[in-house]
Formats: sequence, structure tokens, C-alpha cells
Amino acid sequence: MKSLFPELISPGSTIGVVAPSGPSNPELVQLGLKKLNALGFTTKVADNITTETHFTAGNKDLRLRETVKIFRDYSVDAVLCARGGDGAIHLLPKLLEELEGTQPKPFIGYSDVTLLQLALYKHFGWISFSGPMLTTELADDSLSKESWNHLLSLTMKPLHMWNINPPMQDEITILRSGKVSGKLLGGCLSLICAMLGSPYLPDFKDAILIIEDVEETPKSIDRMLHQLRISGIFESINGLILGSFSGCFPGESEPEFTLADLVMTATAGYDFPIITGYPYGHSLRDRLTIPIGAPVSFNTDPLDIAIDLETVNQNLSSL
Repeated sequence: MKSLFPELISPGSTIGVVAPSGPSNPELVQLGLKKLNALGFTTKVADNITTETHFTAGNKDLRLRETVKIFRDYSVDAVLCARGGDGAIHLLPKLLEELEGTQPKPFIGYSDVTLLQLALYKHFGWISFSGPMLTTELADDSLSKESWNHLLSLTMKPLHMWNINPPMQDEITILRSGKVSGKLLGGCLSLICAMLGSPYLPDFKDAILIIEDVEETPKSIDRMLHQLRISGIFESINGLILGSFSGCFPGESEPEFTLADLVMTATAGYDFPIITGYPYGHSLRDRLTIPIGAPVSFNTDPLDIAIDLETVNQNLSSL
């Protein structure tokens, strides 16, 4: 699959806000929109983002229709999710059918949105951005200024200026060394596992897998890691990057083992490089946005994670 990078945005661009998963608090929506406007963007908002139907922002048909409307609106330059939650899976496969032939736009979100981002890469090769959302980060100041600037840099600056190397490298633990390259794929671990066996999960051959999650028990994480193993994902990938697993190892009453222990057991017998502590995932004030599907190089000595511009140029020259 050739990676298709979206067009860059700039001050004055229009950000479309969608809610493919859960509903948002109206006050937080207004706070988030006000901050987007203060950054110089104009906004268009899907009609369903404050609608509540059970645990989702409206029924399946409404969420699909409003999400497609924003994506296909020629005046919209980028698509930002209001929040995650649950229910994005309901939009498959119709979302892909409705977006066939649509030009890629920066699509920003994480958590439940992982499902859609991986499906869009699988079917269209779209690069999307696993990063902060309107009401879960922008509205409540739960993200640092540096983290917002990082998201903006990926959507507004050319590829050679993208920086996805962790700024605080002393917080990274290298579990297994190596130097590899491949497309950067992943997102929320529980959502990746939910897609196993479906036609919407990309081919992980030669990929660099990046995973994170929140408030899962250690035994659930262990089970999901072994799901990746027995499904053949670890057989395919070139490297593994672990982000935040916030709230997953919370107390002293838990068994005396760590995320690293679980990972090394689940990946026993493989030799791909692995690091933990990468600043990506739920509940982090300082975190990086991840370009899902982008070709990257991954070296542990010295630690360096970068966009593989050579591969990008080769792909462009073959079009």
C-alpha cells in the first residue's frame, strides 16, 4: 500500500469537527471551537456531536451521514474528532464506500478512532494523525502547548520538518536493540485487537507497530499482547514502540511485574527492536502526535525515530 499524505493546512484553513463515536458536552464543544478560532482556523461542525443515543453521538446512520458530509465538504481542509468513546466500528464498511474517490485530508483523533484510521489506511493508503481531539484535550487544557504545537507542525509543515523523535529520551527504556524501517501502524491496543480477523486491519508486514491503552488490567494487556502473537502480527513486524498505558498498573496490590515483563514474554523468540515509554497515548499532558501509515526509520543506538524520506521519495517517483 502506497502511503498518501494529505495536503498541508495553514492559518485560515477550515477544520471540520466530527463525532463518529461518543457525544460531547456542549460547553466543551464551544470552548474547543473558540480555541481553534483563536489559532486562526475557521470551523464547521457536524450536526450530531452533542446528540446522545445510548453511548454514541446519535444512531449509526446519523453519525455516518454527518462524518461523510464533513469529509466530502470541499471547503473543509482537515477533519478533527470531537472525542473518542465507543461506536466508531458501526461506521464500517459504509464509511469506506462513501469516501471512495475522496482526496485525503488530515484526519485527527485517537482511542476509538483507531478503528477508522487503520481502515482508511488499509483501503486508501491515507496517512492520518493519532493525536488530541476537540473536547478531550483542546477544550480543557489537558495538553501542553508543546504537544499542540507538535500536532500543528505535522499538519502545517513539509515532511522534512516533521519530528517524531521523543524529546525526553531518558524516559525511554530500550528492551531490545536494533535498527529497522517500515510503515508506522498502530494506535489503541484494545481497538487493534478488536479488528483482528476483519478486512479492515492493514497488513503489518515490515511495519513498526506502536501501541498504547488506558485503564486496562494487566491480565487484559497480557491477553491482548498474546492475541497479537497468535494472530501473526509479531511474525510480521519490524519493530515495536510502546507508548503510555495510563491506569493499567495502578497499585501496589498488583502482582510485581511490569509492562516490560509482559511484552518480553509475549514477544519471546523474536528479535525486532522494542522500546517503552514513548510519549504517546491517553492522559499524557506532554505527548507526540503519530502519523499513522507514514514510513519511518527506527534506531535504538542512538535512539532515533524519523520519517523515512528516502522511502517517501521512492513512492512519489513511482506514481
